[in-house]
Amino acid sequence: MIITQILRTPRYQDEEFCYIPMGGGLPTRGQRIIAHGGAGGLTHPATGYTINRMLAASTKLATRIQSELDSDDSFDADKTARRCYDEVWSEKLIMERNFAVFGGDFLMRQNVKGLRGFFSGFFQLPKESWGGFLSHYDGLPNNDKHQNWNDRLVFGLLFLTKLPFPVAVDLFVSIVRYSLQFGIDLPQSVTPIFGAVTGYDANANANANNDEVVKDEIRAMIKQSKVKATQSTTTNYAYVSNKKKE
Repeated sequence: MIITQILRTPRYQDEEFCYIPMGGGLPTRGQRIIAHGGAGGLTHPATGYTINRMLAASTKLATRIQSELDSDDSFDADKTARRCYDEVWSEKLIMERNFAVFGGDFLMRQNVKGLRGFFSGFFQLPKESWGGFLSHYDGLPNNDKHQNWNDRLVFGLLFLTKLPFPVAVDLFVSIVRYSLQFGIDLPQSVTPIFGAVTGYDANANANANNDEVVKDEIRAMIKQSKVKATQSTTTNYAYVSNKKKE
């Protein structure tokens, strides 16, 4: 817009540096704290978008929490956390995410020419196909085109045919290298040979002190904090006043 209007600024008032985490890891298993949004791994690994996936998952998460609270059984915080995570991150969604994580990793290693070739091929795909990849969560538009391993396999093979030859070769080599380096996550997302991933609720026999890691982290942060506890004047006055009345 500034370039189009040929506007000139006398000097820069400020310069902003922005860091957008692309994906990140899934929440740690076996903890009671239920992370959501970016903390819950809902940032798209290849685009950095979060809001639409967070909103799509919110209803499922809230419904599961309400269901656990209304249950006739005695409330179990560990079980509730496992089931909440399993609701937000089902086995199918974890495999879909693993597929997208590779896409993000590949994009991060491309130069300008590689990026242009990648997106040139990407947007030659049918709109429902690339739109489903970008939506990246259950219930969002066209995401049903990516929920099963065979859908993702067809998407990947068709995508290869749309890419410029050097980018297609680089993508194929990257698939092999990534699989050797990070294990079966990517192959597992496009073939049934390696079975399904382990869901959150399958971790039912976790240690009873699952959240000790989180507690230790909080204790360490408190020790490192430079903020010192202080007693307010109001509190002191109330205390003195009460003593006088006694």
